[in-house]
Amino acid sequence: MAILDEFQDFCVLECSGCKQKKRTKDRKDFECPKCNRKTALVPRCSFQIDLINGTATTTASISAELGEKLLSMTAEDIFDITCTKG
Repeated sequence: MAILDEFQDFCVLECSGCKQKKRTKDRKDFECPKCNRKTALVPRCSFQIDLINGTATTTASISAELGEKLLSMTAEDIFDITCTKG
């Protein structure tokens, strides 16, 4: 297993209601176009890895609790490190 791109954010922000992803690093409330309500954005762990064996390589997306477990950090910690201070 290898990190696909070491410069990934490792975290996305999404609508707290419908889980629609928002490409921003700003956590202010926003009007969600999918669920039509003003909502808070919450961080969610999300990144890609390469799974490698002797014959092939495939890319996998890792997210939510599994991603937090693999990185030994919460999505909130990952957001703070990669989006706030990055």
